[in-house]
Amino acid sequence: GLPIHCKMATPAVLTYWDGHGNAELIRLMLAAAEIPWVDQVYAPEGTPTDQRKPFLTARTDLDPMLTAGVLAFDQVPLLQLGGVNVVQKMAATRHIARIAHLYGDTDADATRIDVISEGLLDMFDGFKKDVPATIEKYAPRLARVLRSSDGPFLAGKLSFVDIQFFYAIDTASRFHADPLKDFPDLLVLFTAVAALPGVAAYMVDPERRFPSPGRDGYYDRVKATMPWLFGEGDPPAMAAERWQFFNSAQLAQEHAGTREPPSSVDPMSLTVIESIALGCTATVLSKTVACPLENMKLWEQLAPVARPGPHIVADYFLGNGWNILRYFPAQALASVFKDGVKGVTEICFGHPQHGTVLNFAVNLINGGLPGGLSMIFVYPFETWRTQDALTIPRSPFFESYQAFGLSVFGIFAYRGLYFGLYDIALPMLDQNANVVERFAFGYGVTIAAGVLTYPLDTVRRRMMVAPFKYPSIISCVTTICETEGIEGLFGGCLENVARVVVGEVVLMAVDGIREWYVAHRQNQARSKVEE
Repeated sequence: GLPIHCKMATPAVLTYWDGHGNAELIRLMLAAAEIPWVDQVYAPEGTPTDQRKPFLTARTDLDPMLTAGVLAFDQVPLLQLGGVNVVQKMAATRHIARIAHLYGDTDADATRIDVISEGLLDMFDGFKKDVPATIEKYAPRLARVLRSSDGPFLAGKLSFVDIQFFYAIDTASRFHADPLKDFPDLLVLFTAVAALPGVAAYMVDPERRFPSPGRDGYYDRVKATMPWLFGEGDPPAMAAERWQFFNSAQLAQEHAGTREPPSSVDPMSLTVIESIALGCTATVLSKTVACPLENMKLWEQLAPVARPGPHIVADYFLGNGWNILRYFPAQALASVFKDGVKGVTEICFGHPQHGTVLNFAVNLINGGLPGGLSMIFVYPFETWRTQDALTIPRSPFFESYQAFGLSVFGIFAYRGLYFGLYDIALPMLDQNANVVERFAFGYGVTIAAGVLTYPLDTVRRRMMVAPFKYPSIISCVTTICETEGIEGLFGGCLENVARVVVGEVVLMAVDGIREWYVAHRQNQARSKVEE
């Protein structure tokens, strides 16, 4: 989702024709940022609402804007948002991006985003000549950019270029069926943007009735308003001596050069303490709610060495403290190692083509090695968590690394199966599948990979809690198969699947609470600013 929800005190006002043109990207940006807006032709302050037109239709509609000087270059669209009059499509897009925190976190992020944006503009221009040829040229390069990012979006985190990409591909799809059919990574990105709440609502809203340029009289309305664009007559003379960038003289005075520099702290954003508290709350709730299922899984998985029931309520939460304590350093270390590992693989292998063996190997290394390295530091917590669930004595620190090598191998095995199953099953997925179907597909692959590698988890946990009974991997597998059968390797597997599902549901619920808190926090901050 978005970093914040931009619930503005007053809606933005957009002046344009009832067509896509240069305003559609602005509308998509407003929708993605959940900033309410109205399509309304600019009129002098004090003009009654019933006398305001929704769209440009005639030459005289421009006169109030030209006289007031709100159009820097006597062009539309005009976006009035945040107390300023913004013209030029990309300037308006970036203005919204800054308000909605969709412009990266650092200057380097912003520069990276600008580079991607320029490339997308070039691609969009190419669509005017030849859509298939332009897709063939730019899609592999965009896929390379996506592979080089540190997250699921073009610049790592969600930014305005992801909305710009969605807009470009949505436009291309009207002239070329399935433009991303040969680029599954880009199709996933397109689907992710389409699933953003604001974008999804806008795309199905009956108010999104604007025709594409060239249809339903769009050009006729443009020509009636600005005939000089079609070679008929001369553009009007400049009617105002000054450009009215701010909506009022008071705002202009507030932003004068003698004013103190604005604070670098955004009153609408969360503090570091608030962000950490929300993240910790989500983790603690998710782990705690899923703990009973995880303990049930461990009791069945480790039945030969587990204390038999019945169990009291407190037993279902044994070991949860270690589980929570392990999570935070594990995630932090994995994130640190991920950047280093990815940098090394890029130097050694570059960015191999999707679908190749080398690409599979690189993904396997990038996905498995950071987790394995972080496990070096937190593995004892996992051992003690398992032993507490079975109410058996904890191993001394240096003896708590039992089956560590198998645990690291299990990470790589899971990642390998996940990527392999994903590539095998992806062609079976309908290219027109909706967001729910794609989520179910991805989650099905995750569960399948988890089930297939589950015996490795059984073996390592048996060796954790009973190293004298199971001194080696071979002896452990042999003993289980001889005494319990193959099904002994899958004991607690169903509970494990349920645990994962419950944990994800809780995280989704907590994310909803977080969004509510963020909106509440921003409303408070906005009220103080307005006061």
